[in-house]
Amino acid sequence: MSIRARTVILGVVCVVVLLALVGLTVVGWQVVLGPSARPLTSRTFDRTPARLARGQYLVMGVAACFHCHSDHDLSDPEYPVKEGMLGAGWQLPVPELGDVEAPNITPDPETGIGNWSDDAVARAIQEGVSNDGRALFPIMPYLHFRNLDNEDLASIVVYLRSIPPVKHAMPVTKLVTPLNFLVNTMPQPLSSHTDPPARTTAVARGDYLVNTIAGCGDCHTPTNDKGAPLPGMGFAGGGVFHDPGQNGKAVFSVNVTSDPSGLRTTTTPCSFRRCAPGRWAVVCCRTSCRSKTSRTCPRTICETSLRISSPCRR
Repeated sequence: MSIRARTVILGVVCVVVLLALVGLTVVGWQVVLGPSARPLTSRTFDRTPARLARGQYLVMGVAACFHCHSDHDLSDPEYPVKEGMLGAGWQLPVPELGDVEAPNITPDPETGIGNWSDDAVARAIQEGVSNDGRALFPIMPYLHFRNLDNEDLASIVVYLRSIPPVKHAMPVTKLVTPLNFLVNTMPQPLSSHTDPPARTTAVARGDYLVNTIAGCGDCHTPTNDKGAPLPGMGFAGGGVFHDPGQNGKAVFSVNVTSDPSGLRTTTTPCSFRRCAPGRWAVVCCRTSCRSKTSRTCPRTICETSLRISSPCRR
């Protein structure tokens, strides 16, 4: 009887191990072993005035890097960055995902990226792998940034090197299960990248700004309960967010398509106040609308998109 019992138990264990191996093969061994990452190289980016200016435009404007990587004064309706904390990191207000930390990206050598190589910073931006080999959660939009032009990538790195260093240690992100495992399957190495032909039209430039750099659809496209974008509802609004400055009040992204319920009824390029969705959404959007170019090109791509009727939710 004991021999039979041991045989049954051994059989069950073998089945469980086999299923686990099959599951890891299907999902990816990165779940256990960590993200797939290419080795760092000696690549560096020359510091030039043109790159510094372009990097400032991208980081401070369209890419809105400091919206996540800086602590905010939530007692002020404008949600300004706290004095002396630009780029020094922030715990994002998304408790449903765990403790999600946007790290310090100032040049501080101890708590920021001061000791990272240029290629390490570039790998984090485009491939979602930290200097220590950890996978970054894709709230950091590396899945979009993979398609950054090489010169824009260099400009962002150059500009981040120029901001004042801030000594501010941030804890490591701790995601809820199973996200803490699945996040390891998301980064993909990018060994090389070839820039596309020059963008000679406002629509082409707008497509690049909207989809690659600003990632407007991440907020303005509604999703299902699994986080997948709803088919045919690109940029139609209705994404729900919880305003940390208003005790988690639900606010909704607006329809930015050319439908009458969207941009077509507005008169200004960045009419994110139209539906009064809440201070949080206003601040998020404002950071991407700082110059005439960054307002006009995204508006052009939205106006040439499908017309989707999706009245604003309040």
